[in-house]
This record gives sequence, C-alpha cells and structure tokens, in this order.
Amino acid sequence: YSIIPYLKSKYSQISIIDYVHMEEWYNRNGGYSRYSSMNSSIIDKTLVCNENSKKILENHFKRNEDEVQTVYIGVDEKKFNIFCDEIKEKIKENPITKVDLWKGMDNRIDAKLQDFAIIHHNEYVELFKKGATKGTIALKLMEIENIKQEELIGIGDSPNDLDLLNVCSYKVAMKLAPKSLKDLCDEVTNRSSTGVGDFVNKLIKIRKSKRNK
Repeated sequence: YSIIPYLKSKYSQISIIDYVHMEEWYNRNGGYSRYSSMNSSIIDKTLVCNENSKKILENHFKRNEDEVQTVYIGVDEKKFNIFCDEIKEKIKENPITKVDLWKGMDNRIDAKLQDFAIIHHNEYVELFKKGATKGTIALKLMEIENIKQEELIGIGDSPNDLDLLNVCSYKVAMKLAPKSLKDLCDEVTNRSSTGVGDFVNKLIKIRKSKRNK
C-alpha cells in the first residue's frame, strides 16, 4: 500500500483496485482495511472476501458504499452456499453447528477436489493441496539452498504452522498463537503485531555481538 501513491502520481491514467482478504484488528487497529482506507482517495475500487469486511470498511472506516464490493473468489456460490434450501431443511430436521455443517459438505467438495485436503477449525476451514504443507516446502528449500536443519528457525501463529515448526531446530510462537503451539516452541514473542521483527532484530544483535568478540 505504501507504493500506491507513487504509482498513481507516476501513472495517473491507471485504475487501482485492491482486495482485502482478511480482518486483522490486532495489526494497527484494522490491518489491510485501514491501509486500504488510508489510500481511498486514489483507489478506484476495493474488493473484499465477505460482507462483514464490507460493513467494516463502510461503517468503521467510512468508505462509500459504491467503492466497496464483495467478491467470492473460486467459489460456486449457489452450490456451496450454507443457506441454500437443501441445507436449511437439514437444519430444521436436526440443528447442527456451522463446523458440523462444513463437515457434512466434505463429500460434495471432495468430489470436485480429490487432490485437496480439508482441515476444520472452530471458525474457519482450510483447503490446500495434499502434501503441500509449510513443512514440506521448508524441506524442499533446505535441499535447494543447501541449508542444514540445525540452521533453520521457524516462526508460527496457527495450527497450520505445526509442520513447519516440526522441521526447524528452533521454534518460535507468536504471542497470539494457541497454547498448543506455544507449548511446542522454544520461545514466544512478547508482542503480536511486531513479534517477527522483534525476533529478527534480536538475532541480528546476537550475530553482531559475536562478530565483535
């Protein structure tokens, strides 16, 4: 977002469209929604991933309604809409939680995405290529760059970082990470939004002190 004003001043004829894909109040009280709104005067259209994000931009950050649009990317909305008539009838017969509802839809999704894996969490669902985890990617990069495992440091904040941390010799958890992840790590950052930067700065200071000895 910091480069947008330069791009607009350099190429005034271009249209700028951004996509806000998540809500993150922990990041400077608004995250990408705040960054987008700071540049609203030069952004022609802001696309968001859900209606709640649209309301946040309009109500909290005072964006004009015609500037913001909800776009569901890569989703067959009619087929997988949890409020469709078929699902509504099932809920009437046997009330279930949202997570159970997603679990009940696995067969429908897997029929289209045989090569993908689905992991259910309390508030969201992860969909990814089978075998393509952060851990397997880290191992591949170690092979390509000839990095030893004892040289690898992993930083994570959610359960999907577990595979990555398991291949690292030193493990760091962000402050807001779940307890199960923190218990596996050697260190927990003191802050959430700048935790990675704080840890990297600490490493740089340690390296400099060793050089000076």
